Amino acid sequence: MNDISGVSVLTAFFGVFASAVLIAVFISKISLNQSEELVLDFVSRINKAREYRIKTMQIIQYSVRAWFLKRREPHYRATFNLLYRLHTAIRQARTIKHEQRNATNGNESLMTILTNVYYEQKANEKNLLKLKQHSDLIEGRIDRLETKLDTLLNIFTRNIPASQHSWL
Repeated sequence: MNDISGVSVLTAFFGVFASAVLIAVFISKISLNQSEELVLDFVSRINKAREYRIKTMQIIQYSVRAWFLKRREPHYRATFNLLYRLHTAIRQARTIKHEQRNATNGNESLMTILTNVYYEQKANEKNLLKLKQHSDLIEGRIDRLETKLDTLLNIFTRNIPASQHSWL
């Protein structure tokens, strides 16, 4: 009886561990990396700007129509419907603008992204400068080795008769 409960506890523990590993792997596969999140944020900002532009065009359109109806022929029903659409468009434009502000506060702003890019560029320039200095040192060493090899070759060719060093 005691062995069966130990085996069942061990099996349950193994099942919990295996499901946790599977969930962790699945979440890591479906989660977005930072660049994908930035692209998604950029696309949502563009869509919100498009919606806001459409709503402002509707506000202008409904305002001109309401002004024209009030001036030309004051039909109460048509004017009321148009004013209702106008106020609905204004309310929707305000909510879209509010969502845009909240989205900007929640995510990285363009200035922080540009600042990060600037500092990365500065770090890359420093690394490039270090690499250039290192390559200059290596080129200097290679030049010194070439001159040493040339002097060694001259020394060897002076001491060996011409018939023996024709291969050089």
